[in-house]
Amino acid sequence: AAAAARGIYAQNAMDPRNRPMTVFGAASSMAAPPWQQTRPAVTGRAAFGAQGLARQRQVAPADPKTVLAGLATQPDSIDEWKDLQNTIWAGHSALPMGWIRVWSKRHDCEYYLRLEDNHATFELEDVV
Repeated sequence: AAAAARGIYAQNAMDPRNRPMTVFGAASSMAAPPWQQTRPAVTGRAAFGAQGLARQRQVAPADPKTVLAGLATQPDSIDEWKDLQNTIWAGHSALPMGWIRVWSKRHDCEYYLRLEDNHATFELEDVV
């Protein structure tokens, strides 16, 4: 009789209708399903890594005139201006591919140079 009872129990356990079932959200005390649960925001190095953390911070645009005054030598060639773009204009918006910023000593302001044909303009609207 005991063996027969175990057999019935084993059969009932195998019947999918007799298996315990998890019902998400049926009672207010039950947790929401994993795909509906909110997670705390991950910030800092865990979310972005060391380089991403620097990108996450808002950097105030550098003052090109001040940066240029602090350089030991002033850029003189197009290649030197290209190499110093990220230093002199740190935090400024990126220009389209093929354009660089250059500082005009005569006009005491920046202008934009298209490297393909050396076309220069003082108007950012001509560049973007």
